[in-house]
Amino acid sequence: MNIRPAQQGDLPALLEIFAHARAFMAQTGNPTQWPATYPGAELMQQQIARGVCYVLEGNARPEATFCYIPGPEPTYAEIYDGGWPDDAPYATIHRMASAGRVHGAAAICFAWCAARGLPLRADTHADNKVMQHLLEKNGFVRCGNITLADGTSRIAYHCTVPPRGGKQQTAAQAAAALAQAAKALPKPADGPLLVALDGRCAAGKTTIAAQMARQYGWGVVHLDDFFLQPIQRTPQRMAEPGGNLDRERLIAEVLEPLRAGQQGSYRLFDCRTMALAPGTVPLPQTPIILLEGSYSCHPDLWNYCALHAFVDVEPAEQLRRLAARAPEKLEDFKTRWIPKEETYFAHFQIPERCEVKV
Repeated sequence: MNIRPAQQGDLPALLEIFAHARAFMAQTGNPTQWPATYPGAELMQQQIARGVCYVLEGNARPEATFCYIPGPEPTYAEIYDGGWPDDAPYATIHRMASAGRVHGAAAICFAWCAARGLPLRADTHADNKVMQHLLEKNGFVRCGNITLADGTSRIAYHCTVPPRGGKQQTAAQAAAALAQAAKALPKPADGPLLVALDGRCAAGKTTIAAQMARQYGWGVVHLDDFFLQPIQRTPQRMAEPGGNLDRERLIAEVLEPLRAGQQGSYRLFDCRTMALAPGTVPLPQTPIILLEGSYSCHPDLWNYCALHAFVDVEPAEQLRRLAARAPEKLEDFKTRWIPKEETYFAHFQIPERCEVKV
């Protein structure tokens, strides 16, 4: 799955998605929110031209769409039966609709919007129980009611987008928590104890891994060394949640030998040349080995590890760190790599499943 700006060529597919959404609304007790033909080709062409319409793409076709619009929404200026929590800048989500083929599409889209760093607002019809449930499930709070330009009322929602994991721990604190959790686990009969350290990009996974190696003597295998080579990046593979990791090579060269208590070596993917580097590096020979990197908790890898940890970071701080690290790559992270991570996290419920949160 990938989220990208909509293009004019997407219009026929988007109109089909909206037709499906209107039919679904009618079937679920909400027949009046979107009249027949809403939102229509003209409005969608305008939104696409403005650059505020996005599509969730899978299998080379749009699976869902929404508008993400930073800045004040005129109809939100007055709110009754409640109030907005603050006057801070925000972005509005409008016209979210799905083709109905992808489970969790709304969560993926909401997560992408949250990753932009601004608080979020949205509104929906009183009869739209499905969207009310999705909004509240994804962190939105009902604030009151607003009136649209046509005079109809809508329930208004706000999502502050707080730090997702609360106050982030220092690397030393995170390392201590991880070491304590691993200490309580029984030692494997053969081979080392494996621990997965997953989490959002720029959350501090590599820093924590270095702390584990330096302070606790853990071995570390970095999953950045197992990205797919260009020839492996087929549209089908890249559409998979977590598909951009060479899980097969990681299993064959690292996980299976370690599980069997064998020595061995593995090859490194070089991001500069986009190819495998010459030579190999030996597998760590330590009692505990950390698999560090996004996608380390993928279901194909889950059972190799006895402990799973997730490192979180506030969206605004994530973008700040990425900009400081490589400003020329920030837009690529915002439009490509962060959405891929969020798709993977949401699809497999990675944060919820991990035993340790840091």
